[in-house]
Amino acid sequence: MNWQFVRIVTAILVTSLLAACGDLGDAQAYLDAGSDLQEQGKLDESLLHYDKAIGLDAELILAYFKRGALYETRREFEKALADYNETIRFDPQLAEAYFYRARTKTLQGQDIEAKQDVDRAVELGLDRAELEADIERIKSRR
Repeated sequence: MNWQFVRIVTAILVTSLLAACGDLGDAQAYLDAGSDLQEQGKLDESLLHYDKAIGLDAELILAYFKRGALYETRREFEKALADYNETIRFDPQLAEAYFYRARTKTLQGQDIEAKQDVDRAVELGLDRAELEADIERIKSRR
């Protein structure tokens, strides 16, 4: 057996694995920075950070969720729904994702679909009275 070949292949594999792990840490850093920027009202910059986080880790659920909320704020409802759908696809037990999707659907006038998402969020543990009160506030501002 050619041991030098085995060592080279092993070194390549270890380097690739470490690089991948570094990308995941970078993804979290971009997510955190995006959250900070969003809180400061710097939505365009925040969006770029969320995009980068997702580019580095396509399964970073919170990045989709937060980007969806950002899109909702910007009234880019189709993009918000797409991100909430991804969030739910990765974590179908995340009650908040159903509720935020309900909010966006309510803003679009899709009240029946929004109610279905509220019902699912309640099944997963959120308080119906609080959710319905928030939905009614959204309806009054449409």
